[in-house]
Amino acid sequence: MFDFSNLEDIFNEYFNHKDIYVNLKITKEQAKFGSSMPIKISRKIINKDNSYVIKKTVETINVPKNVKDNTVIKLTGKGNQYSTCKENGDLYVEIKIFGTK
Repeated sequence: MFDFSNLEDIFNEYFNHKDIYVNLKITKEQAKFGSSMPIKISRKIINKDNSYVIKKTVETINVPKNVKDNTVIKLTGKGNQYSTCKENGDLYVEIKIFGTK
């Protein structure tokens, strides 16, 4: 027989979105030489009863030299936060370079 006692934890792990995905638009010059850029994000802080608050924060992303268009940079642990999970979600930043198709 299946144990349903941890069903809420399983649901939160697989169906709630722990990760945050954003785009960062940069210039060709910033892509060539690299840059440190601030990114505004809205992070959910989710409680055990599934109520949540949204916290607006600024994270700094270090764009490496010679980065290519559509590169995704992962910031581990900078995503949404769940009180029922041991780890926070991650923040994924997709680089978009102006003037690149």
